[in-house]
Amino acid sequence: MTNQDTNYSALTTLTTVFFFWGFIAAGNSIFIPYCKHKFDLDQFGSQLIDFAFYLAYFLGALGLFVVGSMKNKDIVGSWGYKKSTVYGLLFSAIGAGTMIVSLNLKTFTGMLLGLFVVALGFSLQQTSTNPFMVALGDPKTGSNRINLGGAINSLGTTLGPIIIALALFGSAAAVNDDMIASLSFSKVTVLYGAVGLLFIALAAILGKSKSVPAGISEEKPEKAHKAMVMLLVITGLLIACFSPVFSSYLSKEQKMIEVFENGNEQLSNKIDSIYDASPNPISTKNPTERKAELKVFISTNPKLAGFQQEIDTNTQSVKELSKPLENKRMIWLAGGLLAILFGLLFAHKKGASQKDGWGAMQYPQLTLGMLAIFVYVGVEVAIGSNLGEFLKQPQFGDFESSQITPFVAMFWGSLMIGRWVGAVNVFPLSSVKKNILKFVVPFVAFGVVMGATYLAGYDISALKWYFLCILVQI
Repeated sequence: MTNQDTNYSALTTLTTVFFFWGFIAAGNSIFIPYCKHKFDLDQFGSQLIDFAFYLAYFLGALGLFVVGSMKNKDIVGSWGYKKSTVYGLLFSAIGAGTMIVSLNLKTFTGMLLGLFVVALGFSLQQTSTNPFMVALGDPKTGSNRINLGGAINSLGTTLGPIIIALALFGSAAAVNDDMIASLSFSKVTVLYGAVGLLFIALAAILGKSKSVPAGISEEKPEKAHKAMVMLLVITGLLIACFSPVFSSYLSKEQKMIEVFENGNEQLSNKIDSIYDASPNPISTKNPTERKAELKVFISTNPKLAGFQQEIDTNTQSVKELSKPLENKRMIWLAGGLLAILFGLLFAHKKGASQKDGWGAMQYPQLTLGMLAIFVYVGVEVAIGSNLGEFLKQPQFGDFESSQITPFVAMFWGSLMIGRWVGAVNVFPLSSVKKNILKFVVPFVAFGVVMGATYLAGYDISALKWYFLCILVQI
């Protein structure tokens, strides 16, 4: 293979791995509310799922870097990019097995461990697959091949919730809170069993594929002991900042909040049961109408009005207790954010002036790139995981779960639109054809998002004018 040739056969195989990353990450959109209900978690507690998932990426990559720096060896390169990707897939399969055991034991901590191990495998896969994509052709067009992988990743993110809904509920129709709440542990166990088998199958296909080269790199890495120390210091500061946040969930105030919230849940269930026993109650399948009718029903029943007054009093008590706790958590989390920002900026400055011992961090492209991807991934994951709860708030639309999904789908779809456009450059086409595709592809991707959302049974009327945003960006 010359510098100008692209190994399209190997590229096709590798993009399958990119699809899996998006597919599994998107599955968290169902798994988060599922755990929130089954284990009675608040919003922060439910976000531990994403925390465990993406923490594994950081610790996995950090571990490889530390070991490589101590041995002055490119661990992944010495194994070969192909073998490293296979190892990562098998590691993720072990994580899926851990999930199955934890689901049978009904332990949330075990589930977090399982997701952590799955994501550790992803960390190794991404560490090996991204440079592998560059090595499959001319290095000058390597970023285009990575963009193609990102486009396939976004497709997995878009189709993932639909495929998972089909597997768990037997239908791609809109998934609501009641459906998620009624989901049994056994069905989720079967899902992760299938995912584990797919990991193993993909590892076998990739490992035995003759079209995919070994991708062994004999290049010696630059010494980077100072960079290693800097990253370990940042990790230590993050642990110091996160410890008070997690310990606050064992505080007296938090326990009082849980008492009030549990009381409200019991009172709400009583109101619902009394309303459902009344003549002609509105079904939960029509949440907006039911909510309005329930308010009228409560106002005409003194007993229920008393329940509602107690709920309102408890809610006010929760707000008063939560505010100082949330402020304390935000201060510590802001400290963690500053530790990362100042740590990377310090490495950028020192690496530029004292190159010895900083390895690749002496180059601003790396340190500033690390900062950029930290901000980008942080925003991407935070919005994707919290947009649903955000839109449920009365001051931001007061949407029901079934109404929120199209907006979340379009958020992920918007990322897919951009990545698909970026992937156009990977194909050997004339500049005229590329320009045409860069105009057409965004609307094709938009159509895929709208079509997938519509087939899933959601109302997409609120998104019909989004094409104007695409036109502006083009």
